[in-house]
Amino acid sequence: MSGDAIANYRLESPADLQTYLDLLLAEQSAIERARFMTAVIRGAEAAILEEAQDHVRIEQRELEAVISLPK
Repeated sequence: MSGDAIANYRLESPADLQTYLDLLLAEQSAIERARFMTAVIRGAEAAILEEAQDHVRIEQRELEAVISLPK
């Protein structure tokens, strides 16, 4: 973008506002899914580092990690 370019972020119609809201909600949902999956992976890693060898223990650590996510 050049120094002379001016961005227009005006949302002039209800349809523009709805589109913007939909995009914000989609972004929030993607962020929440990523946080959830990251917690699951960290829980699994913790269980493996603790030398857990049964699936139940790995799932427990995954759940603990998800529950510990800040709200």
